[in-house]
Amino acid sequence: MDLAYTYDTKKTSARIYPAYHTAFDTFDYASKYIDPGFTSHQTVARTAGNVLLRLSDSIILPLGARDYVELLENYYNEAEKQFLVNLNLHKISLEPLKTAINRYKTASETLEETIQNLKETDETES
Repeated sequence: MDLAYTYDTKKTSARIYPAYHTAFDTFDYASKYIDPGFTSHQTVARTAGNVLLRLSDSIILPLGARDYVELLENYYNEAEKQFLVNLNLHKISLEPLKTAINRYKTASETLEETIQNLKETDETES
C-alpha cells in the first residue's frame, strides 16, 4: 500500500515535488513551499491511521485478492502486446508468467469463496 499526496494530474504529470529526497528537502522548505500548515501530511497520516485501525480490527484482512488478478492480467496483456515479438526472437516465453497468473486467479477465487462461506457460517451461528 502506498499512501501519498500527489499533484493534480490535470495540471502536471509530476508525482512528487522537485526537491523530494534531495539536500534541499528540509523541514523549512516543506513548511514554506510544499505543505504550509502540513495539511496534506495530516491527511495522509489520518488516512493511514484509519486503514491500520480497520486492518487491526479485522479477523480476516479485508483485502480483495481477486482485485489484484485484473491488474496482473492487464499488465500481462500489455507486456504481451508490446514485447511478444522481441521475446520470441530471443526464444523467451511468457507462458510461465501466464500460468502463474492463472494459478493466482484460482487461489484468489478459492480464498474469496472460503471467506464468504466463513462469513455466512458466522452469521447463521450468531
